[in-house]
Amino acid sequence: MLRLDFLLRRIFTSTVVVAGVITLTFFVTRMLGLGLAWWPLYAVLVRGDVVRLRGLPFVEAARSIGASP
Repeated sequence: MLRLDFLLRRIFTSTVVVAGVITLTFFVTRMLGLGLAWWPLYAVLVRGDVVRLRGLPFVEAARSIGASP
């Protein structure tokens, strides 16, 4: 009877672990997919901000005193 109990506990534990690993894999894959799909949008936004900031007076003032980009 103890052997059957041990075997059933191992089966139930393995089932829970496998379900958790599958769920985690699904979410990680989904997050990576979204990140790969959305990175160009963020790159364009950051580049736009850099171009905008480059022309502001404090950047020109810093360049005039010798600061390098």
